[in-house]
This record gives sequence, C-alpha cells and structure tokens, in this order.
Amino acid sequence: MVVGIFPVLPLAASTSAQDRRELERRLRQPVSLTWQGQELGQALMRLATAHQITLWIDRRVDTAQRIDAKLSNRSLLQAFQDIAAQYQLGAVQFGPLVYVGPPHASLELATLSRQARKAVNKISPTRRHRWLKTEPLSWPRLSEPRALLGELLSSAEIRLDHDKAIPHDLWPKQRLPPLSVVDRAVLILIGFDLTCQISQDGKRLTVIPIGRPLVHTNPPATNRPRAKLRPQQVKAQQVYSLKIQNQPIGRVLDQLAGQLELEVSWDQRLVASRNSVRNKIISCEVQNADLDELLQGILAPAGLRFRRENMRITVEASEASQRSD
Repeated sequence: MVVGIFPVLPLAASTSAQDRRELERRLRQPVSLTWQGQELGQALMRLATAHQITLWIDRRVDTAQRIDAKLSNRSLLQAFQDIAAQYQLGAVQFGPLVYVGPPHASLELATLSRQARKAVNKISPTRRHRWLKTEPLSWPRLSEPRALLGELLSSAEIRLDHDKAIPHDLWPKQRLPPLSVVDRAVLILIGFDLTCQISQDGKRLTVIPIGRPLVHTNPPATNRPRAKLRPQQVKAQQVYSLKIQNQPIGRVLDQLAGQLELEVSWDQRLVASRNSVRNKIISCEVQNADLDELLQGILAPAGLRFRRENMRITVEASEASQRSD
C-alpha cells in the first residue's frame, strides 16, 4: 500500500500565526463542484492544488475508488469533510495541512499530538527545542516510513526505539510544509495505528500502539484569554467527547487519569470488591461534555458514581447499587 500524500503548494517556509490564519482563510473559501466517476485521490488532489492546500491522505484510504459528488457553496474544509463522509472517512485540519483518513484517526490525531506535546513540555528547554523546532520535510519516491522516522529523529539527536513495530511500506515523493518533529512523528505513525512515547529526558521516542479509549478534548467555548485562567479553571471549562465499546471500567479510568491528570481513589466500601468492579464491562458515548458529565457518563453504566475535588475524584457505588446490595 502506498500512502496517499499529494504534492501541492505548501504555505510559506514557517508556521507563523500569519501562516495559520492564511490557511484558515483558504479553508473558509466557498467551493462548488460536480464530480462524476472520478478517482477519489486524484479528485482530492486537484481540489487541494487549486486552493494551495497540502493534503495528507492516510495510507489506509483506497484512493482509486470512484466518486460522484455535487457540492454548492460549501467552505473548502466542509467540502473535504463532505466528500470524506461519503466513504466513511474524516477530514480535519492538522497544523499547516488537511488530513483525510479513517473517522477514528481523524478524531484522534489532535489528541495524540496534545499527548505527545504534553510529554515534550516536561523535558529540559534544550531538548524541548529539538522536538518543537519546525522545518519542512521532504523525501524521495519509494521511501520507507520506518527509515523516514529514524532519519527525522536522528537529525534532532533523538533515538528511535521499537521501530520494528512500523510495518514495511513504500511512500511516494513528497514535500511537506513546516511541522515540528513531534507532530511529524505523530502524523507518520497514526496510519499504522501507532503513536509515540517520549522518554522523560527527551532523548528517546518509543513506538507504541495507540492506547484506547482516547478522550478527545475540544477547546473551551470562551472568548477570555486562556493565559489569565489558572490551570484547574482551564480544565473545568474544557469539553470532552468519548466513545467506549465493551471496555473494563478500570482500564477506562486508568486511561482517563493519565490523559487528564486525574487522581483517582476508591471508596472504602468498594475496596473489598475493587477487582471485580474494575473488570465490569461498559459501553457509552459522551459528546461535548464537561468533566463532571464525562465522569458520570463513564461510571453510571457500571453502577458507580463519583465525588470530585478539583482534579481528585473518589469512585463509589451508586445509591441504586447500594440498595441492591
């Protein structure tokens, strides 16, 4: 399988705020089009090229399938999203480019980037600069993603561990606009259902499977400058989305605690049965919820509830569960 990345005019040679605003302006431009029997990859390439947008199509997308589409007065980003939706795909802006891929990957891309950047922000300033420095990226035809990632990290004096987890693949010649090392790593790995684990000293990247479920964090709907808010106030105003299918509640809580920096404890009355409670299988879907609504949506299917003090939560049995006992 050859990854579908199409060579189009990138933005200027930096990812300044001005460049990001320019990309957002282009993505707001109105688009009308009629396509009949065209190949999906070629059609998307022409649309991106016409508007000077860099497009990354996930390697799992069948770019040879035929497409019929008729759109009128849609924004360019909406056009990408509408076309992608016809094939059960998603389309999102990621830095200076537009990503098209499986719906779950489209949702997870920004979340994985935030997780990786969170780890980067904890390392020394010198090392952090290596991870966050933005540069264009290019490679020749038939390049292997495993080698690309290795070369990318080597140039930043970062060691790549567990690279054998990246399957063999061949990618076409490509030139991408400036992206940070950490975002380039996330982008390369997501097509293989993989992501990166960054060592505490920032000297190593270990390739690991994506840990699911992932909590997708949307920016808080407020016009107030975030710099004036204390960290816990920012967390309280964030909006979350999460979909879980047949997962043990204990694993979900562990994943949630790691992503959102929650401190989770169990009520003393649950300690004796904690292991059996943690293994309860749950399914739920929460959309655009605050933190309390997110926790309630996760815990209620397992007959649990919570008490919260800032980012510390205590898990306890719901009143209905207590009565049944």
